[in-house]
Amino acid sequence: RKNLIINGGFDVWQRGTSHTTGSGFRSVDRWTFNTYTGGAFTVSKETDSTFGNVLKWNRTTADTSNTNAGNCIQQSIENAKYRIKGKPVTVSFWLKNEKTVLRSGFVRLRIAASPDTGLAPVQYWESGSTEWEYHSFTFQISETVNTDHVELQIQMDNGSSMGAMFIAQCQLELGSVATDFEHRSYG
Repeated sequence: RKNLIINGGFDVWQRGTSHTTGSGFRSVDRWTFNTYTGGAFTVSKETDSTFGNVLKWNRTTADTSNTNAGNCIQQSIENAKYRIKGKPVTVSFWLKNEKTVLRSGFVRLRIAASPDTGLAPVQYWESGSTEWEYHSFTFQISETVNTDHVELQIQMDNGSSMGAMFIAQCQLELGSVATDFEHRSYG
């Protein structure tokens, strides 16, 4: 399979179809959430006429005390030293705002060790439309990666605007060009 992300279509929710703030595996399978701020978020399963199942990521309480903080969804990519070492990889996904406000954040690949080590420079995204917007980012992974697990993180900024973002069809694939989302059966 080309998509190195498991459940990038947000189809499997065995732990529950929503949760409020809090870090860890709390709802959508294979995805974990990190809260780096005092603000509050809810995450829930939604259905969209374009994409089917999507993740709704809703800021319910702002925290502007730390402009460097935010909240992220992330997934570990297993066997990284064999799969992506020394290669270009491309992350792609669709985003949509609930309101017409400018939202921003970043995408990064990192080694989840102490201290966390980025594998390539962070890449930033912006979204200001209530229509679906496509985002893709290419990273060149170093030849020195010698770890089994790399984390993909998609982070929402720590701004003050309330409301939801929706994310759909998240994919991480080898190569420097994003291709169509790989649909896989639930089985």
